[in-house]
Amino acid sequence: MSDAFVKDYAEHVLSLDAVAFGAFPDGKLRGVAELRFLLKVWPWSAEVALLVEPSWQDEGIGDALLNRLISAAQNRGIKKVHMQCLRENMRMQSLAKKHDAVLDFDIGEVEATLDPPWPTPMSVYAELFG
Repeated sequence: MSDAFVKDYAEHVLSLDAVAFGAFPDGKLRGVAELRFLLKVWPWSAEVALLVEPSWQDEGIGDALLNRLISAAQNRGIKKVHMQCLRENMRMQSLAKKHDAVLDFDIGEVEATLDPPWPTPMSVYAELFG
């Protein structure tokens, strides 16, 4: 990606239709997750983007970030959360299955769909302090 793309993305990632979380296990950004709301769709839905540095994968960072995103979706009344990955990305598929996602396999890619429950005091706590 070009520097211009990254700069433009960073300027717009924090908006009214998105939530982003970072993971700083050693004081440096090692993982990032974004929940982008699809508010023109009913019931309200959102898309998830998740990235963890390769050397920090299998440390629980992706799981922690996805937990945070699910809580954020739950607390905002989002009823469907969609994640896409390449068909060979077994780590992402495993993570999605761990969170009870339904996987839909297509040529070259997989879409995982999660159904967050209604907000609870625990989901608010999980988002704020997760």
